Amino acid sequence: MLVVHPVAVERRVVRVDERGEVVGARRSPKRDGPLAVFDELVFVPRALEHEHFAVEIALTREDVVHGPPDGRRRRRRPAGRRHLVELVDRVRFEQPAQLAALLPGGLEEPFGARDLAAALGVTLLRAQHCAYVLRALGVLAIAGKRGNALLYRIGRR
Repeated sequence: MLVVHPVAVERRVVRVDERGEVVGARRSPKRDGPLAVFDELVFVPRALEHEHFAVEIALTREDVVHGPPDGRRRRRRPAGRRHLVELVDRVRFEQPAQLAALLPGGLEEPFGARDLAAALGVTLLRAQHCAYVLRALGVLAIAGKRGNALLYRIGRR
């Protein structure tokens, strides 16, 4: 079974008027990458252990089109519709070892989620998702605690 999850590596916010003509466009600061897979796998952390299961991340460029203000609130625009512009790349994960390859080299063990977030350049929440999924798959093992924070080491896989 293959699950495909689209992830926008580049977004452009496009504003249109009542006639559908483009009023303005700007580049969005929101960007993602293959690490976004952990935000979804956190709900089924051991899914990659199944032999016939794979997750594919479709890295895309997209436009988010916002219509004219709805008039109920000042300058409020309805939520944007997403339009695919280009498929940049596809990254497929079939085994836990492929997820382990996303871990940065040179992490000093034991490490916490904050250390992982700093090394990956992501938010603490995403680093916690990474650690949770990789721990469930046996890639990481708990090495102790620092205060209330769990410390990890690279496990058996």
